[in-house]
Amino acid sequence: NTVLVQDLGTFTTTLETTTGGAGNAGNITLTANNNMTLDGATIQSMSQSSPGNTGNITITSLQGDISGLNFPLIQTLTDSGSGNAGAISLVAKQNMSLDTAIIASESDFGTGSAGNITLASKEGNISMTNGPLINSQVFNSTGVAGNIIVNAPVGDVLVAGGDFSGGVFTAFRPPHGESSQAPGGGAVEITARNLTVHNSAVSIDNIANSAESGDITLNLSGTLNLNGTFTDANGSVIHSLIQTTSRGPARSADINITAHDVHVSDGAAITTETFASGNAGTITILTQNLNVTSGGQIRSGTTLVPGVPTPSGAGGTIIVQGPTGPAASVLIDGNGSGLFTNTQGTGAGGDIVVTANTVSLQNMGTLSAATSGTAPSANGGTVTVNATQVEMNSGGLITGATTGAGPGGSVNINAGSSFYTNGGTVSSTASQATGGNINITAGNSVTLANGASISASSAGQGSAGDIHINAGQNFTATNSSVTTEAIHSSGGTIKITTNPNGTVQLTDSTISASVLDGAGGGGPGRFPANGGRRRGSGCGAFAAPDRRGEHQRVRSRQPAGGI
Repeated sequence: NTVLVQDLGTFTTTLETTTGGAGNAGNITLTANNNMTLDGATIQSMSQSSPGNTGNITITSLQGDISGLNFPLIQTLTDSGSGNAGAISLVAKQNMSLDTAIIASESDFGTGSAGNITLASKEGNISMTNGPLINSQVFNSTGVAGNIIVNAPVGDVLVAGGDFSGGVFTAFRPPHGESSQAPGGGAVEITARNLTVHNSAVSIDNIANSAESGDITLNLSGTLNLNGTFTDANGSVIHSLIQTTSRGPARSADINITAHDVHVSDGAAITTETFASGNAGTITILTQNLNVTSGGQIRSGTTLVPGVPTPSGAGGTIIVQGPTGPAASVLIDGNGSGLFTNTQGTGAGGDIVVTANTVSLQNMGTLSAATSGTAPSANGGTVTVNATQVEMNSGGLITGATTGAGPGGSVNINAGSSFYTNGGTVSSTASQATGGNINITAGNSVTLANGASISASSAGQGSAGDIHINAGQNFTATNSSVTTEAIHSSGGTIKITTNPNGTVQLTDSTISASVLDGAGGGGPGRFPANGGRRRGSGCGAFAAPDRRGEHQRVRSRQPAGGI
């Protein structure tokens, strides 16, 4: 009726099957009608220097719960042989609670593959707490890592750190100069009502491998909460992560998330990253509401590590939208919070595409596709925002910047109704190469207020990007600026367009295209187009090109009431 496997401390309680020959190890099957408790016990199947496979481990509660506590160890391990590690399956009808648990399938120093791991609750919740280690991996082996499937279709899943962060992960670590025998494997799939990852991680790590792994897939009917910052015994700060990495020629895995709400906060991150020649994977988030706050980040890019070759892989794309159309809302709030597709190597940066009814950036929240790459091939990605309303407040930033040899990416904002920025910035900056363009289109109005800035600039030999604004019925700027500026090359064009009966009104604001030093000319300034009306008060300004390579700002000398 009930099963208890307990380690009382005097001797280790172990259930084990082993093979060291040509035959396979036996399976281990534990079945309880009601509750199953694993208290500090070891349940394992092993293959030592053998072509034989380990056995499978199956633990089932037909009507009750499965509980694991006091560091229970459940593992299938093949070592220095060609045998494969067996599958591990824990299935409960009700709740599953795994505290300080280690559930591992591993292939070491051989050619065998690791097994799949399945954790399932038919009607309850699954909690993995106090630094769980749920992993399927190959270490110095040419085999393939197994898949991890966590399934609680009507319940909640919790992955939480304790004295150490732990997590749910797969890893590929083949011998030096070799690779896995086949692509695929190592996928992580979680299905639940709600998923919380707190002070812990869900990850796939692909090291020095040319074979691509499986992806991370999260299917949630409710909410994804990713939060928490963990400090280990050495004082190192570790943020909660949903992460895939590539440290070799293979592409890092994709991350696919479907949830009604997604919350990323407290410095936590959803990230696909490459440190070598493999490309970073794509992040796709299908949600009604995305909140990225308090330093939370969603990023895909290339990372330069001191002492290792410069990465040549390209950054991945970040896509945010609703399951069947636009998301309802996207909020990015707080310093360090944002979506980033930055590249530091020689590969191109990834794109950002956000599609929602409302998109809000505030308190230095950021959308950034920047490149600091060392070669012209490291061009910046494009930021595209498609929304009914776009709002930027208190230092919100949308940028496509290049500080390296690669050209900057463009910023495209398509607002079906209105674009409003109150102290926010839309920028394209270039230190060496050509800057990207900024294109803003709104069906009804574009409004800049309280120090808002739209700017394209170049500090090097590359030209600044152009700025094109189609403001619909109304363009209004109050104590704000629209500028292009180049120091050593050509400045960009500024073009502001309204509908034929639209208006352009500037109050204590500047529109300026200039070249400070160099042979290039400032770009032409044009506004309003299509017969729109102009109004101005205070020090409203219009820009003119400077063909002499000297800085020139031409302010309107017309009286208030029209420019």
